[in-house]
Amino acid sequence: MSKYDEPQDKLNCVELKLNRCTIMIFIVGIVGVPNNYGGFEALAENLVERFSRDNIPTTVFCEKHFSKSRNYLPDIVIERIGFSANGFQSILYDLIGMVRAARQGGTILLLGTSATAFLPLIRILWPTSKVVVNMAGMEWKRSKWGWIAKKYLKLGEYAAVKFSDKLVVDNQGLAEYVKKSYGVDPGVIPYGGDQFSDIPKKISILEKYNISPFEYDFALARAQPDNNIEMILDAYSRVPKDLLFISNWSSSTFGREILERFQRYSNIRLIGPVYDPVEINTLRSFSRVYIHGHSAGGTNPTLVEAMHAELPIVAFDVNFNRHTTENAALFFKDSSELESIINNLTSEDRTKVAMNLKEIAERRYRWDQIYEDYLGVLLE
Repeated sequence: MSKYDEPQDKLNCVELKLNRCTIMIFIVGIVGVPNNYGGFEALAENLVERFSRDNIPTTVFCEKHFSKSRNYLPDIVIERIGFSANGFQSILYDLIGMVRAARQGGTILLLGTSATAFLPLIRILWPTSKVVVNMAGMEWKRSKWGWIAKKYLKLGEYAAVKFSDKLVVDNQGLAEYVKKSYGVDPGVIPYGGDQFSDIPKKISILEKYNISPFEYDFALARAQPDNNIEMILDAYSRVPKDLLFISNWSSSTFGREILERFQRYSNIRLIGPVYDPVEINTLRSFSRVYIHGHSAGGTNPTLVEAMHAELPIVAFDVNFNRHTTENAALFFKDSSELESIINNLTSEDRTKVAMNLKEIAERRYRWDQIYEDYLGVLLE
């Protein structure tokens, strides 16, 4: 090879850098950044921090009332939409974001399927825009939706599969479902959880909650039925172990009913939403066991974060959780099974489970790798 010939890998590297400079990315479907809500917001936050670092122009659509500064990060533009990103308003919210993004060109990363039923129209009106959809999970299966909403969400799932340029799922179980249902192989990109590695832990926070290190179990989930909150609390109402459960109890009728029913148990602490990363990291890291009840999603961010925290995990027995943990967690199907696991869990069991899950987390769930995987999809 002549000294004037460039190696192919070097040429590919130059091309990738050029693409990173020229691409415009639009993120649609989240409440806002930085994250103070949930999984998609955590994904968006970690991606845009790296987009900014790599000087990739990015626009993020956020709720109008979102209080964070417009000058969030260099090269990151925040655009407001006057509807809620959740509930029935999310259809208009996502649709407006898609239309604004498609009119400007570039690549749209659409998080969720609230408005994907309109994707065929978007493709006709703005055929040059690229749309990458992360479908999250089987949203239409969630028990909180009525039959009309479920039919609409099922239609949105179909449209996401058939009319997106690329479909991304966060769990192999979801990929298998899409392949079986639609004959399409989606890309599989999970969430990271290592963002808490450098966040400090403060014993003073435990004192605030009047708890001692490794003498309580921990759970964190939104107050909705498919997170099996009632099942978890029912089990702990019968075991002599303390449980600290963080959720948005006051945000729904279901949450308020759960709060009223279980707050009378002295070993159960039902705490409202906590968004401070130091506080969350402290409460989670000093717990004895992490209890994970999610059933309808894919790879849940809180599960991956608990794996990185080297916690023993007891998870609801569904294929998504088994794929995420490579079957290395402990699993329960009902409150009696969870009760039995908690009562019989030894320190040796906890240590073995925690170490195995930590190894998996380090191997599979790091944000830098996930960022590169998303770039590969967005730059295709």
